[in-house]
Amino acid sequence: MVSTRTVNIAEFKELVTAMPVEQRASLASFLLHSLLEPDYNVSDEAPGEIIVTEFLEPLAITPYRLALETGMPHSRVSDIIKGKRSITAETALTLSLYFGNSPQFWLNLQSHFDLEKATRNSLEKIKSKVKPLQAA
Repeated sequence: MVSTRTVNIAEFKELVTAMPVEQRASLASFLLHSLLEPDYNVSDEAPGEIIVTEFLEPLAITPYRLALETGMPHSRVSDIIKGKRSITAETALTLSLYFGNSPQFWLNLQSHFDLEKATRNSLEKIKSKVKPLQAA
């Protein structure tokens, strides 16, 4: 479950104005998806896909450049983009410093994706094994 918070137009404008210009493209893309595709859920996309579509492509940054300018091994960047590797706390710190957002943003992307995947793949099996705690 994603927590939500109601924001009035003035607060929203203030938040967007305070964002680095690079992040505004990502926000615009997300809002457009949300309006045109009501079932759009960012957790349906692997974090690596989001890095590519919402950050690298709009900013014309190659994976090689991301690796070079962040000090991350190119293999780590490549594996994240291909969905073969998760975003760790260390990678979240690195990406947040590079893109100017929070480490929690990156960890949330990963945890939401992982939870959605586990729900799709394992929920029924888990439900069949778990006996919910009964109130005394």
